[in-house]
Amino acid sequence: MAPKILPHLWFDGDAEEAAALYTELVPASGVGRLKRYGKTCFEIHGQPEGKGMVVEFHLGGQAMLALNGGTRFRPTPAVSYFLTFEEAASLDRAWDALGKSGRLRMPLDTYPWSKRYGWVDDRWGMSWQLALGPPSQTGGQVVTPMLLFTRDKAGQAEAAMAHYSSIFPGSGVEGVLRHDGSGGEVAGTVMHAQFRLAGQSFMPTDSALEHDFTFTEANSFVVLCDD
Repeated sequence: MAPKILPHLWFDGDAEEAAALYTELVPASGVGRLKRYGKTCFEIHGQPEGKGMVVEFHLGGQAMLALNGGTRFRPTPAVSYFLTFEEAASLDRAWDALGKSGRLRMPLDTYPWSKRYGWVDDRWGMSWQLALGPPSQTGGQVVTPMLLFTRDKAGQAEAAMAHYSSIFPGSGVEGVLRHDGSGGEVAGTVMHAQFRLAGQSFMPTDSALEHDFTFTEANSFVVLCDD
């Protein structure tokens, strides 16, 4: 089934370069069409005619879009993309490339949930979580959007899952692990969960800890509707 929900990534002029890098690092990926800015609406977007506007690409079967939108929005780790690799060499190569001139969130190491995992923001601020394992652990997907509910949104992950699942067909919550109240997190809130929307997997988390970020429009989702 073709993806109906497409991650939409916002860049300040580097969409083509970013899409080329991402598709080079993830197996079974590629760059598709490039739409360019025309003469119209220059007073709104400020981009020269002929500049790349939207790049269509896919990572391991997940269709995605990259937009050169300017400086209005910046991505944050409130939305990250969980990449599952079956080979350690491929994971390490992606880790080195994505981390170059980026920001480390969690070092590449062994954790209770993965024998090889790390979290990093790339040079453009897009956030990636990399793990070694079979795609079956994320519903068969190589790339899975992660939603981190922080600050005034902390504790709303479960309500969001229920709301989104009520809208899309082929949806439902597949499993929820809850915080036990240790480490400053609120007991009963979502530590990790997995749910499906229109057949696609997403993973949310609540965190009541001190964070300097929340959701922004730099990471959004395009929903393809039949009518």
